[in-house]
Amino acid sequence: MEENNAKIGKVIAIIFAVLIGIAVIFVMVVKDKEGGGSSSSSKEQVYDKNGLSFTYPANFVISTDNYENGLADVLCEVKGSDVSQIEITYASMNELGSLTYSEKREVCHTALNAMKDELRGNVIYRNCVFDPIKTGMLGDHQCYQMDFHVSVLSVTSEGEAKMVLNDDGQMLITVMLYENNDYKKTLDKIENSIKLQ
Repeated sequence: MEENNAKIGKVIAIIFAVLIGIAVIFVMVVKDKEGGGSSSSSKEQVYDKNGLSFTYPANFVISTDNYENGLADVLCEVKGSDVSQIEITYASMNELGSLTYSEKREVCHTALNAMKDELRGNVIYRNCVFDPIKTGMLGDHQCYQMDFHVSVLSVTSEGEAKMVLNDDGQMLITVMLYENNDYKKTLDKIENSIKLQ
């Protein structure tokens, strides 16, 4: 029992460090709402690096692309507007594959709540309203999901944070922020195209 608790604690510590990084990047990129443009484009681009791939429209850009210690962190957003974006974080850790279903649930709930606390500690997200954690889908995988609503610079936006721990030891976290349903559809399409190697 102590060994399992130590294992869960170690995984939570790793994921908590990841989520702090996500919250910092997520807060840094919310600047303004200029030039929103069209939410879709007929041309698609492909991101394919470090075991992570997905497609995204031509009117989106990759503004953050970090890979360190086996952890990929990518931010894809609408050109000229930092209000509609998706951040994708991926890692493969042997420790994750050995967790039971209930341990994975505990890790995901703890991590999502930690992200919520981290965001609430920032002045921009202080008024953020978070829905209870629920099960959802992240591509083909069942995940844990926390929706949120926030007003940033007089713009009301919706958001979703999703987390999945696969049996093969892969962790995938997405955090999306969008200002309207058209952008949500585009971000959902990006999210559904995510493939892990």
